[in-house]
Amino acid sequence: MMESNLDNQTINNLLGGRYFGDPFAVLGMHKACEEGGKDFIFIRTIQPQAKTVEVLDAADGNMLGIMQKTGADGLFQLNLKDTQDFFNYRLKITLFDETQYVTDDPYRFLPVLGDMDLYLYNEGTHYKSYECFGSHLIKHQDVDGVSFAVWAPNAKRVSVVGNFNNWDGRRHMMRPRGSSGVWELFVPGLKEWDIYKYEMIGVNGDLLPLKIDPVGFAYEMSPKTGTLVYDLSSYKWQDDDWIQKGRAKAN
Repeated sequence: MMESNLDNQTINNLLGGRYFGDPFAVLGMHKACEEGGKDFIFIRTIQPQAKTVEVLDAADGNMLGIMQKTGADGLFQLNLKDTQDFFNYRLKITLFDETQYVTDDPYRFLPVLGDMDLYLYNEGTHYKSYECFGSHLIKHQDVDGVSFAVWAPNAKRVSVVGNFNNWDGRRHMMRPRGSSGVWELFVPGLKEWDIYKYEMIGVNGDLLPLKIDPVGFAYEMSPKTGTLVYDLSSYKWQDDDWIQKGRAKAN
């Protein structure tokens, strides 16, 4: 249970890209209690590119309400006073040029990495960490998208930025996984060959130059430097001759 209203400092930090807590604590769907003791659901999202945002029921596509701007442009909220239970929802976004699109909210999804993955990685015995870190095309909670994970123990904030969010670090802030130093986020709707980097704020509070993914599987051709989402399962190995020669020598 949490407060449905944010203080001005938190609002300013979110919209200024200086929010250093867990974004899942303030964004997405939450339950609050109004005066009189009645519980209700509210949904909050950062969409600086949006003119308006509507909430749709993911089950049937029905519009549940138009989100209201919270204090400043870019932060939207909808209070559903007659709803007490969590549900799956989508966002219908109208841009200032009247273009519209519908998307799932990254902040309604559970973590992708399990506690054992984090434990083994911090212990130094996760021998297939490439299966967890970097970017991976997956289906998560029945939705297609890309999971991102990176180890950045000294960062105050890590965001995934790319061609899908106008390189805006406020829109896809990653989830810190406790004291592990790992940050992760599932971004629904992304596809192979989408371009991305990581935006980080360092330990001293400075915005650092954008970083490529150290566990990236494909990159743009020089002089461009973006990391590309790549489906590892589609790679065709061409080392049969080398393997056969090695076996012949061993025999």
